[in-house]
Amino acid sequence: MKRARDAELEAPQAKRFVLEDDNFEFDVKDIPSDTLAAVQNIAETQNPKRVVLRHQVYTLVRNRTTVDRELDKLRRDGKIRMVELPNIGRDCQGIMLVADYASTVREIMEKENNDAIRRVGERFLEVLSSIPFSDVSRTKLLTLLGKPFQSSPTSSISNLIRIGVLTRKGLSDYHVAIPAIGTFVVDIKKARKEIISIVKKRMYREILQKELEKKSLKTSRMSLRYHLMDLEGLQLLDFVETNMGTLVRIPKEDFKEKK
Repeated sequence: MKRARDAELEAPQAKRFVLEDDNFEFDVKDIPSDTLAAVQNIAETQNPKRVVLRHQVYTLVRNRTTVDRELDKLRRDGKIRMVELPNIGRDCQGIMLVADYASTVREIMEKENNDAIRRVGERFLEVLSSIPFSDVSRTKLLTLLGKPFQSSPTSSISNLIRIGVLTRKGLSDYHVAIPAIGTFVVDIKKARKEIISIVKKRMYREILQKELEKKSLKTSRMSLRYHLMDLEGLQLLDFVETNMGTLVRIPKEDFKEKK
């Protein structure tokens, strides 16, 4: 018995903390990683679609190796969805918290007001964690959906395409997609051009960030801060700390090319 007690005492225990004022206890595993906290922060930055671009996360967590490792873990743990967004840049990836993704899909299903769509859409959300990457084959998808949907495979998949959770990759492969992403893509593209144009028109092609943030964008419904993180992550603009504050400027390489 003594050995059993000793082993129990020596076994590593999960760290827990108690706040004495209200006797609140929590497990350190419940504390979000820096990367997850960054994703949550960006998703809440006046961003109706709650979509985060992978390169934006690098602007808040500077260690890219850490970001990549933690994003992969969050994906495997089923906390985030990652999808390819080729329309807004090469190798561009969008990230959504799984709860936000599910809410977006259900909003679309509610608008469709169709029982068949609702059934296959809910089933798709149930099996989504078994599709860890952005691609899925027709065979695997139908296997995951199960027998009720295998009897009418074309209709089931067509309904998933209709609500925007799938796009065709080829004859028998699909991309997992974010529904109704079109306006988001348009806003991103137009805002990039607008902000870069503002900076280029300034003397020396630079402007203080606090001055820039006073401007209202004409081309986007999202916050200017959201778009600045996009531009910084893509290195389309430089952000330099000065005594006056953060200076936003056109990268020197681009400036030289224009001369």
